[in-house]
Amino acid sequence: AAIPPADLDPLALLKKMLSFDTQNSGDGGITRPHAEMLKAVWDSANVPSEIIPTPKDGNVHLIARVKGTTAAPPLLLLGHSDVVPVERAKWSVDPFAGVVKDGEIYGRGALDMKGANAANIAGLLRHIDEGAKFDRDIIVLTDTDEEAGPHGSRWLAENHWDKINAGMVLTEGGWFLAQRDGTTPMLITVTRQDKVYFNLDITADGTATHSSKPNPDSAIAKLSRAITSIDTWLAPVALTDVTREYFSALAKATTDRSFKRAIELMLGAKSQRALERAAAVVVQRSSYPWLHQALLRTTHAFVIEDAGYKENVIPSTATLRINCRGVPGGQRPRDFLADIRKQLEGR
Repeated sequence: AAIPPADLDPLALLKKMLSFDTQNSGDGGITRPHAEMLKAVWDSANVPSEIIPTPKDGNVHLIARVKGTTAAPPLLLLGHSDVVPVERAKWSVDPFAGVVKDGEIYGRGALDMKGANAANIAGLLRHIDEGAKFDRDIIVLTDTDEEAGPHGSRWLAENHWDKINAGMVLTEGGWFLAQRDGTTPMLITVTRQDKVYFNLDITADGTATHSSKPNPDSAIAKLSRAITSIDTWLAPVALTDVTREYFSALAKATTDRSFKRAIELMLGAKSQRALERAAAVVVQRSSYPWLHQALLRTTHAFVIEDAGYKENVIPSTATLRINCRGVPGGQRPRDFLADIRKQLEGR
């Protein structure tokens, strides 16, 4: 049942959105039931909306359009409906129930990104219910296949550009950073540009034989040694104009003197060695070290490992996929690859 606009609470809408299983395992998600629920919400507010089917059955986009008072280029609010797969055994609650516990909501997609989409839709509909007018059309696109799949926003743009042509797009990204007391705001940031996404595959070869007589050149053992050699290794720090501006603002905003001083030393470093030392202190002092580590350098994460097919056969190959994210304008992917190869020499 649709939620009347006057009663539309962001939490109520989010719980409804989380109740739909829109898992995307790599070939696109099934998003039609979720889209039909949201279309009913738009319909109840008298906002025109349209479901756009893709070539995959059950895989759809939803577009709503709030008319503005001028012909100015529209504003597009973009939120995806598909979510990454769930390992149910790792969850203490039903991942598709929107459980609220201790002031937090639990559900697959609460952060990425049904939460933001619920907030945008609820906020916009509240303005409409109160009689607000906008100087341009506002397009709200709830798209599919953002996580993976062939029919995402690129497919939509190629096939239905007239429905989403806008002057500006607002979507996920950015952070809210608090002081160490956990409540006082330090900095609210927005995403200016995504990092460069690329993958590397490491393959180790060995002798395939029966497991009853193992040889010393195990492919799995070789791969394990390779992983160990780059596990804690860090790519060089690469500050750009954008990240320098971010850390400068962070230093001005924080009340943590030691953190502020570490940032200032990093920004003023005259050599790569001094830069690396200061950056290590910045990450150590940070209340969000994973974020700041990622802003400083190309990162690498071990994501998929594949080896073997039968328990009594030693495999001839073992492969690891590494997902990498490079700082735009920082270290080039080919230079990162060269550094990785140096780390793997002799492994």
